[in-house]
Amino acid sequence: MYKALNLQAVKNYQAKNSEAFKSSHLESVKKCQKKSKTNFPPKPLSSLLQHKVASNFCKDTLPQAFEGCAICGKLTLLTELQKLFELELNLNVLTQQSVIQVERKSSDDDFKDIDGSILEDNLENICNLCYKSVSKGKMPVFALANGKWIGKIPKELQNLSYAEQLFVARVYHNRCIVRVSSGMHKIRANAISFANPTFKIYNILSPPVKEMDNILVFIYTGPCKPTKSDFERIPLLVKHKKVAVALEWLKLNHQDYFDLEISYKNLKEYPEDMPPVVIDYQESIFNKDPESTAINDIEDEAGTENGPCPFIVHDLTGEEYSTKGIKALKAIALKHLTDNKKLQQ
Repeated sequence: MYKALNLQAVKNYQAKNSEAFKSSHLESVKKCQKKSKTNFPPKPLSSLLQHKVASNFCKDTLPQAFEGCAICGKLTLLTELQKLFELELNLNVLTQQSVIQVERKSSDDDFKDIDGSILEDNLENICNLCYKSVSKGKMPVFALANGKWIGKIPKELQNLSYAEQLFVARVYHNRCIVRVSSGMHKIRANAISFANPTFKIYNILSPPVKEMDNILVFIYTGPCKPTKSDFERIPLLVKHKKVAVALEWLKLNHQDYFDLEISYKNLKEYPEDMPPVVIDYQESIFNKDPESTAINDIEDEAGTENGPCPFIVHDLTGEEYSTKGIKALKAIALKHLTDNKKLQQ
């Protein structure tokens, strides 16, 4: 009742003194705007404040400030982690069948699940998000036990070159064009990957070497044709033993490779001292594209003089590429690598 009477009194006052009310209200708004007014653009940060911001950022992002969650494996700030085994949690929800299995060493070994809760080895903390789910008896969405466990990379699949990774893949999603650019001293490499209009699935690996020209194209530009030492620096060599070992491990332990036939005969056809595809050589004195060179880049050549050369993979997608032949794709790739001003060196 009081509120209604007070509101009515205010309305009556505003009606009788409308001009005075408007003037008073406008003055109040101006005072408020004056107080909250900010200068734009803002003044540059002082050297002291810049140092403080940079120092605090470095402190907050130190490697020692992070650790992984044993449940989901996510790298998390220590301040957002709890000691897993200090908490009275029932981890039975993390016990799942057919998610992780004991590694098979031979075809005579049986398939065996690893018993117990599925946790990441050598981690002893749990993040707040996983704790919230497990404490309620629920499976965390991003838990490794929720079909997201892949394990550590086995030694048989480590250190495979780019070409070796292509040749142990059973499904070919892309066609790849690699350009290696050599100067007088330095060398660098880029790859353009085009999506295949239809996937190609192999029942026999490695594929016949003659089919590789439809999957991988190699373009070499430089003042002279590539040498054996140049080939050793680019990720296109295929070592028979490494590929065979990788395929054997996949056949034993990967569900998509169980019915795979390994063709050692095809594998022996691959040369080990040069790329297993036709080499398209184009003479060039410099290995830098003026259009894609930064204004503050004063180096005469791009890349490295010794050891493995820098290798960057780009991806081009679009329906217009699906009907192109390999020659047309090669021209598109070269134009992209030459004209793209944002291309990394």
